[in-house]
Amino acid sequence: MSEQPSLKLPKPEFIEGDIDYPEMIKKDLRKAMLIMGLSAISSMILTAIVWALLYFLRL
Repeated sequence: MSEQPSLKLPKPEFIEGDIDYPEMIKKDLRKAMLIMGLSAISSMILTAIVWALLYFLRL
């Protein structure tokens, strides 16, 4: 049985500077909204392509 390497987090005293949580949340929210929007658009395009193929092939 092999031992898995443990994940080591930095100790709080080694983290320097203030962390701007609201700004981080805004950036992550923007990124998440972009990903959700792109996935919705791509799924609509894929659905339209499938419907077009079914229509033209008369399946």
